Amino acid sequence: YKPKVTKPASFRLFGHGFHVYDSAIVIPLIIAGGNGKFPQNRFISMQVRQIDICPTLIDAFNFSNNNGYNLDGQSLMPLIEDKYFEEFPAYSEACGIVLVNENYWKAGIRTPKYKFIYKPYSPKKHEELYDLEVDPQEKKNIIKSRPLIAESLKQQLLKIKGDETTGIKIVGRKMTEAEEKKL
Repeated sequence: YKPKVTKPASFRLFGHGFHVYDSAIVIPLIIAGGNGKFPQNRFISMQVRQIDICPTLIDAFNFSNNNGYNLDGQSLMPLIEDKYFEEFPAYSEACGIVLVNENYWKAGIRTPKYKFIYKPYSPKKHEELYDLEVDPQEKKNIIKSRPLIAESLKQQLLKIKGDETTGIKIVGRKMTEAEEKKL
C-alpha cells in the first residue's frame, strides 16, 4: 500500500525550477575523498558550473574519454590546485511542467558581478539585470540604467543557448504519467 501524497498549493510557487534567482540555483559543490586529489577543508568562493563536474572527475582520476563524448565544461582541477583558472559565465533556465506555460519560462546568465534574466517566450520579452556585488538578493532590477551590460549578457546567453536570429531555445518537456506518479 502506497498512500497518495497531495502537494499543497504552495508547492507550485516555491522551490527549484520555478525561477533562476540565486536563492534557488546557487548551491555549494562539495567534493570529498579522492585519495588526496582534493584538499581537505578548502573553501573556494569562485563561481563554477554544473557542467564542470564531469570534466573535473575525468581529469582528477585520469579517466579516459575514449568514447569521444563532447563535454562542454572545463576541469576545475587547476582551480583546486591553486593554478590559473578562467571563470566562465553560468547558464541557468526554469522551464517545463513546473511553470504554467512557456510565457513564464526563463533563461539566465550569471557572472561574478551581474545576472541577466530573460523570458524568451513572453509576449513582453521581460528582461532583468542585477548587480550581484551591490544587490546579492536580486531585489533591484537595473536594466534601464545599464542597457549596454544587459545587451552584452543577452548576446552571451544567446551564444550559449540559441542564436541571434531565432532567440533563445529552451526545451522543456512534460513529465510522463509514470514520472508524475512518483511525485
